[in-house]
Amino acid sequence: MSRARRQILSACLGAFLLLLLYRYHRTNDGILPSTTPHAAPEVILKFKINPKYLWRKIPVRYPATEVQQLPVTLQKTLPKVQSGDSKVSRLNLDRQTTRQSAAKEAFERCWKSYQSLAWGADELAPLSGSPKSMLGEWGATLIDNLDTLWIMGMHDEFKKAVAAVANIKFEDAQSSEINTHDVNIHLLGGLLAAFDLSADQKLLEKSIELGDMLYVAFDTPNRMPIIHWNANKAAHREEQLAEENVLGAELGSFVLEFTRLSQITGDPKYFDAAQRVMELFDTKQDTTRLAGLWPVSVNAKEKLFDDDTFTLGAEASSLYKSLPRAYALLGGKVPMYRKMYENATLTATAHNVLRPMNPGGEDVLLSGTVRVAMTDDGNLQTYLESQMRY
Repeated sequence: MSRARRQILSACLGAFLLLLLYRYHRTNDGILPSTTPHAAPEVILKFKINPKYLWRKIPVRYPATEVQQLPVTLQKTLPKVQSGDSKVSRLNLDRQTTRQSAAKEAFERCWKSYQSLAWGADELAPLSGSPKSMLGEWGATLIDNLDTLWIMGMHDEFKKAVAAVANIKFEDAQSSEINTHDVNIHLLGGLLAAFDLSADQKLLEKSIELGDMLYVAFDTPNRMPIIHWNANKAAHREEQLAEENVLGAELGSFVLEFTRLSQITGDPKYFDAAQRVMELFDTKQDTTRLAGLWPVSVNAKEKLFDDDTFTLGAEASSLYKSLPRAYALLGGKVPMYRKMYENATLTATAHNVLRPMNPGGEDVLLSGTVRVAMTDDGNLQTYLESQMRY
């Protein structure tokens, strides 16, 4: 081989090695996606959290004896949710593109209506076209759709919405009572989803403010959160007690948002608060009247799960859906969530699932509501209501 050829070959090999090294560093810097799940790195806050902020300066009456840290064991490699097959026919691609355009046009039309008729309000009444505020008057529609604006490429509208959200004061609760479950999933969840997509620090700042507010609702003697919460009384440092009758799904709805907020900020207090509630659900799972499922209503004050109604549909679905999501969010490091979900599905399959009558005789399964009653001889008897509410 001539000297010139050897030089050319060496140059090519060197360039190839440099390319590999470049890709390696890009991947490990988080610029290229990794093929294995990994924990989200702690975010460096580009703002200072004001310690005099209302919800931070309220003294804690019932502090946790020991704050649980986020798990640090090695993550499991979990199966992918979506298919890895990227082959799409031209016909399917055209159909998908048409449907995407139709969905975006519908959203844009609704968003323009909200902008012009109810900007900053929680909702736009569809018939009267008037603004409605049912969730603290903090702009629920505005916050809950931030991630949709980003995903649909409506970045100008996204910036305007973020600017409006940045001016919201979570110290001011216009409603005498707010539902912390709804505030958590719609407002805190909306802020966190939008931050994960955009990395906008203003959204993280509002997430921390709202997370701190919701955290105060956990300041009860047994660390169970208040669902129907008077934030104004809490702000005036009045004592709080968990409720005797709440939906189990509302009580167990904080794990995803609170865990994610701890992952992003590195502050474990949010994860600790939600994890304590879910550990209660774990210990109660096999002791309910329908072992494996949790009743629709529970007594959070006394930690009693002795109600007789069980369903996977309305009033309960968000609890069961959160279990596999929490398992995935935590990278499989907390096996409790997988166990809880698998045990729940086994019980539901045996007692709640029904095959409805339909004109075509299609092989369809639905989930009904089960009621458990005590018979005269002291045994428990299940009764399946052949209807589904969602």
